[in-house]
Amino acid sequence: MSKRVVITGATGLIGKKLAKKLHERGDVPVIISRDPVQARGMSFVTEFVKWDYKDPKQVLKKLEGAHAFVNLAGASVAEKWSDAYKMTILNSRIQTTDALVNAISLLEEKPKVLVSSSATGFYGNTGDEEVDEVSPRGEGFLADVCTAWEQEAQIARDHGVKVSIVRTGVVLSSEGGALKKMIPAFKFMVGGSLGAGTQWMSWIHIDDIVDLYIHLIDNPQDGVFNGVSPTPVMMDVFVFHLGRALKKPSLMKIPSFALKILFGEMASTILDSQKVIPAYTEKSGFHFKFPELDEAMEDLLK
Repeated sequence: MSKRVVITGATGLIGKKLAKKLHERGDVPVIISRDPVQARGMSFVTEFVKWDYKDPKQVLKKLEGAHAFVNLAGASVAEKWSDAYKMTILNSRIQTTDALVNAISLLEEKPKVLVSSSATGFYGNTGDEEVDEVSPRGEGFLADVCTAWEQEAQIARDHGVKVSIVRTGVVLSSEGGALKKMIPAFKFMVGGSLGAGTQWMSWIHIDDIVDLYIHLIDNPQDGVFNGVSPTPVMMDVFVFHLGRALKKPSLMKIPSFALKILFGEMASTILDSQKVIPAYTEKSGFHFKFPELDEAMEDLLK
């Protein structure tokens, strides 16, 4: 049976592909956006909702009867973090999630599940320690943001809605994100590790993160699910596989101090080590198409 799925953040890297895949299988993605002109670039979508997050009452009729809500909204963290921009990162997540949960509370027919995005930044810098969904929160700005973001989403449980939190790692896609930004350096023969190269990277193929959201839409359940592959790798290993896939050398290194000068506090997203395992994701019955990095690179760069 066709499902109506309400999506915030549908113009982002994950959101676009998720909305398209839902449409292709016969579901109806309902796109919430403050900028419907940008959202209408997805020609296959037939339902758009323009709303002021401060007043969700005006669009409640358009949200009734949805099977699931998916919350992907949030300003990019891949910008230099001034104090003002850090507030933008936090508020873009908290305010949107608060408005979404408020809208859910006002609906006569509640969705079965709210699938809400978070990030592996929740765990902070874990070094060589392996962490999973029950590991404690770490320290730092992103850990604070993720904690507040998740707490806001979990309020939906008070309204009888299951809440699935997806802590996403580095999403690999040829269409955007970290991988697309790294490829040009390799093509100019100056590709290589960022920082020491010994920091762990928890990554996931774009198809797998989209399929994980669909899995949680189709199988509503409470809990936290790490959106990462089961095989994290060190940065040196990551760039080796990237260079091999591109048939380019991966010998260069950008030292940590240079990244800190260039990006300031945001450099922590590159230099922090996170060896995150999707233990509860796999226990939920989800199966990865691309559990190994070489297979993922081959698929994305073919």
